[in-house]
Amino acid sequence: MQRRLIFILFFISVFFEIAFCQNNSPGISLDEYAGRRQQLLSSLDSGTVVVMRSGDFKMRSNDVEYRYRQESNFLYLTGWNSTNRYIIFTLAGFGTDGKRNNVFLFTTSQEESTQTKIGTNEIICNITRFQEIFKSVLANAKTLYISAPDLQFVNDWLNDKKIFLDKNAKKELEQQFPNLKVKNALPLFGKFREIKSEAELRLINKSVEVTWNGLKRAMINCQPGKWEYELQADIEYEMIRGGAGFPAWTPIVGSGENSLILHYDENKRQMKDGDLVVVDVGAEYGGYACDITRTIPVSGKFTEAQAEVYNIVLKAQEEVIKMVKPGITMKDMDAKAKEVIT
Repeated sequence: MQRRLIFILFFISVFFEIAFCQNNSPGISLDEYAGRRQQLLSSLDSGTVVVMRSGDFKMRSNDVEYRYRQESNFLYLTGWNSTNRYIIFTLAGFGTDGKRNNVFLFTTSQEESTQTKIGTNEIICNITRFQEIFKSVLANAKTLYISAPDLQFVNDWLNDKKIFLDKNAKKELEQQFPNLKVKNALPLFGKFREIKSEAELRLINKSVEVTWNGLKRAMINCQPGKWEYELQADIEYEMIRGGAGFPAWTPIVGSGENSLILHYDENKRQMKDGDLVVVDVGAEYGGYACDITRTIPVSGKFTEAQAEVYNIVLKAQEEVIKMVKPGITMKDMDAKAKEVIT
């Protein structure tokens, strides 16, 4: 009986690890992830090292955690949906296990080790080797870029102080390696992520699809006497039913005076005849999101004054969309919108 129980517990743990470590972006190929890592590596100089870590669980209350969400740049380069993972990039390379490598991926998961496609200059290591390889790589480095999910600090509320852990870590590294400068890695990723692949565009379009389905459901069910949270429920239902992991942010459903509050998300007001309700929502699908805002007349029809304002804003949107092409700046589009509205 005891052996049978041990087997069952082992099976559950293995199943959980496999399910938890699945690729979080369906439709993104392993080749594409490997290509992204090589693209980042080729942008570095020989004295530069980049180190990244995965996102952490966020606590909701006591021992209850929020649903896990990977740090975006880490997800972009690996597809791993797991915490306690690291990556090191070094163009100069470092020899380990009889081979010189430039990209080191650290994990505790056998599933990730066997299912992640790696290039000829990449290696997957157990996470227990991170400190050994990290400190060795830094020996000849001049610049270290750090990409961490959060600004880590401890709030010493009794003494009214914030103790910044990342700041202290940076200071200690620069003391250990006097020629090293530690910088934020965030600016490195933008130039790669701003241009989307065909696979990424498919995921964004899927996000738009499930979000729009939610908006249509909310429009159909919107009527005086309903509560804002009921429209939120309609929208989230279609998102999840369509395969989205969760909303990209808490849906904004603001009616009446709440429609004038930026990023209002309490969604607790009962809607009245004659109200407008502003809905700002977006589903996250495979790590990609959209952002759709619509203004809905609660009674089902705009008043004359509401329609006049709505149509002015709609015209501004349409004129800006016509402008969109390579070379046009956000400033240009903003100026056009203001020109139409005023």
